[in-house]
Amino acid sequence: MNNKEKTEQMQEETSGETAAPQAEIPSLNADLIDEMALRDTLKQDLEALTAKYNELAERAEQAEKNYDDVNGKYIRLRAEFDNYKRRTLQEKELDFKYAAESFLRKLIPVVDDFDRSMLFLESGADPVKLAEGIKLVYDKLQKVLADEQVKKFESLNKPFNVEYHIALMKQPSAEHPSETVLQEFLPGYLYKDKILRHAQVVVSELPEEADAGMSGANPDSDSAKESN
Repeated sequence: MNNKEKTEQMQEETSGETAAPQAEIPSLNADLIDEMALRDTLKQDLEALTAKYNELAERAEQAEKNYDDVNGKYIRLRAEFDNYKRRTLQEKELDFKYAAESFLRKLIPVVDDFDRSMLFLESGADPVKLAEGIKLVYDKLQKVLADEQVKKFESLNKPFNVEYHIALMKQPSAEHPSETVLQEFLPGYLYKDKILRHAQVVVSELPEEADAGMSGANPDSDSAKESN
């Protein structure tokens, strides 16, 4: 083998050795490209997650501010409501405590008139003038009651009604239907549409009802009559 052949053989061996690494270059380049693409994808995902986190953090901060505002308003409203409730309760207690104040203010002048009438009576005044003065005081008192919607209701010759009357006794009467008010011991009064005081009355019953009641109450007297 001469030098030329040796040189050619060496070149072929050299070219054969370098051929194998050149065949692996495309594979290495593809892996590198995939890794770079994966890094870009991860970077984008991280940026998206970071943006989403920042957005949620801002929303959470805003929600906390809104909560503080709403909670502050609630606390103020609750305090105002408690104050209103306390004031209303105090006003109701005062109204209940002094409920009769306006009526008493109207009644006091009537009492003053009665005081003057008593002084007039003690001075030995004319009985006629005294009676006239008392009548004026009485009329003034009736007006005070009327202004307060207190009025007397009629009972005489009316049918007995347990809603308005209290029967103190019964009296036989042939001139009136049974359960008719014959006499009024105390008049009844209404306050608006409510019974302020029941009238105390005497109620009629038919004579035969009275006789039946008497005979039922004394059975011994009937047996004595039969034995006689």
